[in-house]
Amino acid sequence: MTANGKKLAGGSDYSTNGSQIMLNESWLKTLGNGTYTLTYTFSDGSTDTFALTVKNVKSSHTHSYTAKVTKEATCTTDGERIYTCTCGDRYTETIPATGHSESAWIIDKAATATENGSKHTECTTCGKVIKTEVIPATGGVSDRKETVIFTGSAKTSGWGQAITLSTTKEGGSFDSSIIEKDGYFEVQFKGGTDKAEVILQSWSGGTDWARVSPTEVTEKDGIVYAKYSYDDVAAAFGTTDFSKVDRFHVGAANGDIEVLSVKYIIEKSTEPVDPVDPVDPDEPEQDPYVSIFWGAKSCGSWGQAVSVMTSKNYGSLDVSYLSANGYFYVEYSGAENEFELILQSWSGGASWARVQPSETGKANGHYYAKFTYADCVKALGAGFDKLDQLHAAAKNGDITVYSICYCTPAR
Repeated sequence: MTANGKKLAGGSDYSTNGSQIMLNESWLKTLGNGTYTLTYTFSDGSTDTFALTVKNVKSSHTHSYTAKVTKEATCTTDGERIYTCTCGDRYTETIPATGHSESAWIIDKAATATENGSKHTECTTCGKVIKTEVIPATGGVSDRKETVIFTGSAKTSGWGQAITLSTTKEGGSFDSSIIEKDGYFEVQFKGGTDKAEVILQSWSGGTDWARVSPTEVTEKDGIVYAKYSYDDVAAAFGTTDFSKVDRFHVGAANGDIEVLSVKYIIEKSTEPVDPVDPVDPDEPEQDPYVSIFWGAKSCGSWGQAVSVMTSKNYGSLDVSYLSANGYFYVEYSGAENEFELILQSWSGGASWARVQPSETGKANGHYYAKFTYADCVKALGAGFDKLDQLHAAAKNGDITVYSICYCTPAR
């Protein structure tokens, strides 16, 4: 055989067959996919080269890759992961950026009756501030009166009395006329949250030893703040004629306490009385209600038209009348179903609980929405004692709120 005019010398990897070059099949099977350069030696000692391409050879090796993250993904940048086989083969995979994870609203400054507050959301991973928003002033002005009964340090244990004061009619310093409706005793003390009680003693017509348990208790920095409402005090004393009080005590309820201060606080809202009944007066089965807001306040998308602080934060919303069989009733105008009720808590409930209405419709020329007690508690994740502020807010549209009230159907 000749190639390029020359006679081929025989070899183990190839042989001649007429005018063709025959390659050794066993040798070919050793080749993987790829392009090879073959050099042939002729009988006269000269050489020549030829290209050989091998395709579709199945490998007997099965890749087994191990993954290793070489760069972690962040909220804003991609990461990287490398897969390496035992044979040395490798490839790279991109790990997509995670994106920011937005928190619930965080209160930076609570709104007051006359000053706006502020709030923001932030990424729960990197802390970047995502949104900021103004909290409108509540608009409600509260007439607050405090009477200091005791300050200092007074200790007792067991069932003893840390403080004992005779009333002015008995020649002492405690003036029982300070106990007015809409007020409450506030006792600050150290000890267990249920370890202090107010005691009214009478030998002139009231209950001789009226023990009052706290209506509401909070604790901060090791100090307990206990409130004893007017209604609870009157119920325990058996009468609202507090001229019959002869001696006032703050005692321990089977524990050790240190009393730091005692006050009687009265808070009365100075917001005007509703000029018009916010619920349709022609409705024959109108439920009894307490008005929370009446007027006309507007806001744009995702804003709050009305914000009302609870009484424990010196606002006008007294949560004690939010009974379990009742509901919030709101009338508004704007886009239908663009209203939402928001319950805000920074004392143990959900920080920003959005409540969906249980019923909607039209009344008095406006849209209305109802929010049941059960739905509100479910969204808040706690009882209304954890409610700090209520908002009447817009979703993605403009609204005007005309009335908010809490209705209590007859049982």
